[in-house]
Amino acid sequence: MGKGNRNRQERAEDKALNPEKYVKKKKSNWASAIVGPLLAALILVMVVVVLIGNALTNGGVIMRSQTAAESEDYEVNGAMMTYYVYSSYSNYVNYLYEIYSSMMSSSSSIDVYKYMGIDPNVSLKDQVYDEESGQTWFEYFADMAKTQVEQQLVYAQAAKEAGVKLDDDDYAAIDQNIEMIGAYAELYGVSFNSYLANNYGKGVREKDIRRALELTQLSAKYAETVQNGFFDASTEESVTAFYNENKNDYLYADYISYKLVADKNDDAENADELYASDKDAIRAAADKLLACKTEEEFREYLKSYVATLAKETYTDQYYDQYVSESTAETDEAKAEEAMGRIEEKAAADAETALASILTEDVAYTTDTDLGAWIFGKDGAAAAKVGETFEVVDDSKDADGDYAITVYMLVAEPARKEATTRNFTYLLMEEGSYTEADAKAALTLFETNGDLTSEGLLKLGESYEKKSACTTLEEAALGSTGVDELDAWLFTDDRKAGDYTQITYTYEDKEFYVIVYVDEIGPAEWYIACRDAMVSEQVTEWYDEASKTHVVTINDAVVAKVNM
Repeated sequence: MGKGNRNRQERAEDKALNPEKYVKKKKSNWASAIVGPLLAALILVMVVVVLIGNALTNGGVIMRSQTAAESEDYEVNGAMMTYYVYSSYSNYVNYLYEIYSSMMSSSSSIDVYKYMGIDPNVSLKDQVYDEESGQTWFEYFADMAKTQVEQQLVYAQAAKEAGVKLDDDDYAAIDQNIEMIGAYAELYGVSFNSYLANNYGKGVREKDIRRALELTQLSAKYAETVQNGFFDASTEESVTAFYNENKNDYLYADYISYKLVADKNDDAENADELYASDKDAIRAAADKLLACKTEEEFREYLKSYVATLAKETYTDQYYDQYVSESTAETDEAKAEEAMGRIEEKAAADAETALASILTEDVAYTTDTDLGAWIFGKDGAAAAKVGETFEVVDDSKDADGDYAITVYMLVAEPARKEATTRNFTYLLMEEGSYTEADAKAALTLFETNGDLTSEGLLKLGESYEKKSACTTLEEAALGSTGVDELDAWLFTDDRKAGDYTQITYTYEDKEFYVIVYVDEIGPAEWYIACRDAMVSEQVTEWYDEASKTHVVTINDAVVAKVNM
């Protein structure tokens, strides 16, 4: 609070306690004898009401006394709902920040609010999110929060019915979250309550967040129980049946393609003639690509085509320059050296073009001409490996823009058969450990008499500064994010019981990994089908549970959230 605000607050409190100091003295008469005390009393009442109102608002008493959502046995008050709405807002901002950060080389200059079209200094209730419906940004995040709260109340009510409660570990996790908030408050040099007010809304206190976290923890705990129940009940037969009913959703194909473009240069004297000539040229090139029977033929022709065009362009642009730069003794040698440099640039262009023509894991669709060709539509057979197809874009031909894209199928539509890996790893970070320490740890693992994932986890307990020691299940091909680990883990001859020590570098720091293969998991298509099947079952369960455990949302209270 600023000095001016403190002085005003002190004066207001003084007025409430000592009103006589602030009542102007007047000449005594019968009117002032009666009206004076009444006026002083009225002023006193008004000041006290204002002070109490501000205190109740800032302290969250009013919102805490009102019910924003409820089920049979659980309630979310207005202060808790304020926390939920603010959390929806901050989570959305953080999500966008991560998205934009991944797209840009530097995150320091990213203004997420600008991308959202939000002024953080103006109430979200005064900023429109959807122009067509008139929905404000506040209503957008409030709807998010209401959906979250409704789901949590349904799961919490179902948990109570099933006798599921929070245990010591759950409460410890909640305490850790509260402690983290306190750590952030200390980091920014503000009081705990000030940090809460700034980040979760005025009036929100620790007890409100704790109650919300308890509800969140309980609902998440039972949601996991429900989901795990369906996972445990799934069988190879049920997953296979689900796949047979939804085969198309698990088909993927690979193709190579190249886009040939003719652009009209309006600045050229004979622009129309040149444009027509370029269209004929790319038509001829497209026919050559369409005539290819194998991927190798396609690539060889494309390599030659791109290199030839690039050579012509670079000759016009650089030949004279390269000749003048040459230190050769004869004109013939200078010309030869210049052409050599041009051919190198053209060959590099061709390699660059070839490196980007493969498209993998194209999901099933027949909504486009390309998709209909790949997967088949209306009785037409799906494409075969080596077959070609073209898409002509002449929609802007009148403006001098014409293109032909030629495709060749290189992998027919099929489900993903690659098997997954279940593995346990001990990760040791440079600074705390060296590669020698990692090799010594591997030796301990080999000699401790317990060459299992449990043995590695037990070994990990003795490394206090370890970064991680845990088990990953059903890791898909190339999904660990560490090339060195993927290269070892996903070889065809990898089997359960294999182990090794791997060193890799990330952001100029060495990391040492001891990895043990628990088992070779099911195929990727199987996991995808099983997960989709369980997701449908959970959704069906929730739909029924929400009918049994009815949740009521008080929109009037939600609307009072100050944001």
